[in-house]
Amino acid sequence: MVASYSKSKDIDIAQKLADHLKSLLGEVGPQGRVLYIAHSAGAIMTYLAAKYHLTSEKKRRIDAITFGGGRSIARKYFPGRTVNHYSKNDPLILVDIRAESHSSWSRLVRGMAK
Repeated sequence: MVASYSKSKDIDIAQKLADHLKSLLGEVGPQGRVLYIAHSAGAIMTYLAAKYHLTSEKKRRIDAITFGGGRSIARKYFPGRTVNHYSKNDPLILVDIRAESHSSWSRLVRGMAK
């Protein structure tokens, strides 16, 4: 059996995630914040939710942490506190310039190469 990719399914998941985050923001009130932690494809869904389904006001009240993410999350999408964690052997640091530039392992390797 071969798994198939469905863009519409990703859009649906991102919308449901955005709805969930909006609900949490409602629970913590207008001055509250939400900490969202994403792993692997969850980081991609977090990016899609922020880009397409959350207002700027709501994004400012969400702090995002990713680890083992399929995509790094930029402050452009979550201007609050945003942290992307990468392991030294994470393939993302080879293909995502944001990941590569924030990886302490990458900085160490570049420093050794000089």
